[in-house]
Amino acid sequence: MAEFGQTLLVVASAGVAAFVPSSPSSMANLSLLDSDTHTYLLAAWRAEQQGDYIQAARYARLVAPPEEITFRVVFDEPSEARSEQLSDILEEAIGQWSGSGVRFVETDQPNAVLQISFRERVRGRSGTVAGITRTHRSLTSEGVVTIRAEIEVSTRSPFGSALPEDAILKTLLHELGHFFGLKDSTDPLDIMGPVRLGRSNVVDLTEAQRQTVGFLSGEAWRLSTLAPTATVDPRERKPRVFTFPSL
Repeated sequence: MAEFGQTLLVVASAGVAAFVPSSPSSMANLSLLDSDTHTYLLAAWRAEQQGDYIQAARYARLVAPPEEITFRVVFDEPSEARSEQLSDILEEAIGQWSGSGVRFVETDQPNAVLQISFRERVRGRSGTVAGITRTHRSLTSEGVVTIRAEIEVSTRSPFGSALPEDAILKTLLHELGHFFGLKDSTDPLDIMGPVRLGRSNVVDLTEAQRQTVGFLSGEAWRLSTLAPTATVDPRERKPRVFTFPSL
């Protein structure tokens, strides 16, 4: 689990450059990626450099975002007004992430790539958390990738009061960031930083975050097509837990 304050693997930029087949966008920053995503992307580049295209495709498919992200929404709170408010917040979060070149499509089908669940409280190992992301992906022998993920978002604080819109929006932006492979930050002014209770949480995606996810998407899919029938064992991405800071 990636909890607040956990130290994650950061690969030196000099090591990254040695395996990048072409220069990433000037705004892409691969140090923003979480340890799993960073490690698998580097492994895919190494395999490509060594001519092992099957292995390169296998690693890439562990981190490649879906070309089209179907999502369904679940509300715990029965109030129609509250559901509409949460839907508006979600629309804002998706709008910000769409600027990175990813495409979201809402559906009511249970086989959606992503389920976004608004809960009054989301439980982590140590109590109520702001949000959590769980991702599972598998690959058939024909090269068909199946991705299933769930994002749970708290709508109430650990004390039971309704969270303000900016806190819920930040949590959504944060958890979608984990879905795409971004790591946590300790900066409260960053979308990947903590939600602050009783303080403003007005933040927006940075251009570097958009560019990094856009680069990851394009590069991972390029690598994944090097061997269209490569298979890989199903993998559970580590749950990404978004905690409230200690008071």
